[in-house]
Amino acid sequence: MLRKFFSAVFSFILLSSLFVGASVQVFGENERYVVVIDAGHGGHDEGASGTMHESWYNLQVATYCAQKLREDSRFEVVMTRTGDYFLTVAERGLIAAEANADIIISMHFNSIRGSDYSGIEVYSSVLDEFNPQPLCELVAEKLSEASGLPIHDLYRRSDDGGDLYYWNPVYNWDVLGDSTSGIVSDYYGIPTWAAKFGFPGIIIEHGYLSNESDLEVIDSPDMMRTMGEADAEAIVEYFTSHTHEYENSFRVDQRVSCFSAGKKSRHCKHCCHRVDVQSVASAPDPDAHFWIVENLQKADCEHTGFTQYVCRYMQSFIEKGVEGYTAHTKTVAVPAYGHDWQVKYTRELTHTQDGVTIYECTRCHKLRSDVTSAEGHSFEKISHTDPDCTNDGEEILECSVCGKRQTKTIPALGHDYVLVSSTPSVCTQGGEKRYECSRCGFERIDRSVTPGHDMRLKERVEPGCEEPGHEEFVCSVCGYSERKTLDPVGHVFGDPSIIEPDCVTPGIEFIRCSNCGDTRTLKEFPALGHEYTVSDTYDADRDEIVYSFLCVRCGDSFVQTFPASHAAFPAALVPEPETTRTRLTPVFYIASLAAVAALIAASLVTVLKKVPSGEPADDPAEP
Repeated sequence: MLRKFFSAVFSFILLSSLFVGASVQVFGENERYVVVIDAGHGGHDEGASGTMHESWYNLQVATYCAQKLREDSRFEVVMTRTGDYFLTVAERGLIAAEANADIIISMHFNSIRGSDYSGIEVYSSVLDEFNPQPLCELVAEKLSEASGLPIHDLYRRSDDGGDLYYWNPVYNWDVLGDSTSGIVSDYYGIPTWAAKFGFPGIIIEHGYLSNESDLEVIDSPDMMRTMGEADAEAIVEYFTSHTHEYENSFRVDQRVSCFSAGKKSRHCKHCCHRVDVQSVASAPDPDAHFWIVENLQKADCEHTGFTQYVCRYMQSFIEKGVEGYTAHTKTVAVPAYGHDWQVKYTRELTHTQDGVTIYECTRCHKLRSDVTSAEGHSFEKISHTDPDCTNDGEEILECSVCGKRQTKTIPALGHDYVLVSSTPSVCTQGGEKRYECSRCGFERIDRSVTPGHDMRLKERVEPGCEEPGHEEFVCSVCGYSERKTLDPVGHVFGDPSIIEPDCVTPGIEFIRCSNCGDTRTLKEFPALGHEYTVSDTYDADRDEIVYSFLCVRCGDSFVQTFPASHAAFPAALVPEPETTRTRLTPVFYIASLAAVAALIAASLVTVLKKVPSGEPADDPAEP
């Protein structure tokens, strides 16, 4: 019975402690510290350079740190990468969020140009709730002690780029350019993306690869293991060197959004360990967006405006190249305001002056006016003078209300002309028309311009090479005629032609006019004469020798016989070259004579054509 009493008392005390603001809780066997180790850079992103690329050093230290932590069963260790491949900073944060990490620790080595910086640096978040400062100090101390490198500094670096990012504590997310959201966000990606998912992230710079002294230490044997294990010792000491005090109520680490069901947990007051990590909702809320303005068209008095929004959650993932996320956008129309008119100016309506009211919009300052037309004068005619052909008339009016007078001019009527007589024009003399005004008798005479002859071509005689031609024109109106002489066109001689000489006919070189066929002899060539060959035969019946002669050029031939008693061929029997033989005339000889005869005949015909009929012909030109 007593045992039951003490048991009840103990249970009451234990339950009462749950209602206290914070409770002391011993680390249970099923509770573990979840640490994500991130090897910075990787793949095409090689980072700085020492003896090896920074991405290689980072992976070595991260691997040794993870191995050391896994020796302690209280720690659950996740590595973002285990090989040489590239991850975006957003993907590293998502890996840690999926693991329900207490913290993500990113391993790096430093480098700087133009400076002799040296030693260890640790970067943490500028947001106080995500800044595990004791861990940063422990890591720096353990690393410095293990490696011998100095501690250069512990940094909390705000964004200092051209366009600043600000931290929005309502959405636990950063936003570009909106200073009303909160303080300037972190410069580095790992602290920023860790905070977005509700846990801290730090960056450890294990020394300067750009410093020769640091690089000598970094490249020393087993230094990668030494540094990784020093990091692990600091992490273990940070989480296990105190008694955890967990908050009774849950803290929302990540709100429900369009991509996440959110996370809540209870936090230790002394470190970043979380327990009872749970989803806030059963699923993401498709309407829970973090809307930011992407484009704005303001409405005015007359025009509808709009605001285009984009979900910052999705935009962040897409900007960092994370696959599987699509942009969420919406557009909200803003109706036109309409004008807010106020009277700016008024003018009273009078007998002769319009009434005017001018309004101005208080928002856009556009003006509009309302006009009330004046009644105007009520004029009555008091005198009248009629106009005539050349003088204006006049009308005087007077307002019956105010007595104002107005003179109105009536334009002159102008003459009313009637045709009295008309004389037509001829080729060499203009015509005339006489008019008279039917009202005042004023006379007007209009004279037309002399038209001149209307000459038409009646006859045309073409000019020859040496003889002139003419054109004869006749006026179609009066028969007047004129003759115009056309100058001779002159001969147009072509290239010289040659009729070659033969044995009996002389040759010539001449030119011929292409217009009239007239010829001019340029040169004469004498006849060539015959060139005979002689053959002989003996006529036994007659006891004679027959000599046959043949011209080698024209083919002319003849024979002569001599008594056989002659001992030799008598040279005197050979004809002289100018001897003409007509018994056997060759074709070439006949053709030559025909060509010369045709040439002479053509010249005579051309000359005869040039002589007008009925007139004696001159002697033809010499061929």
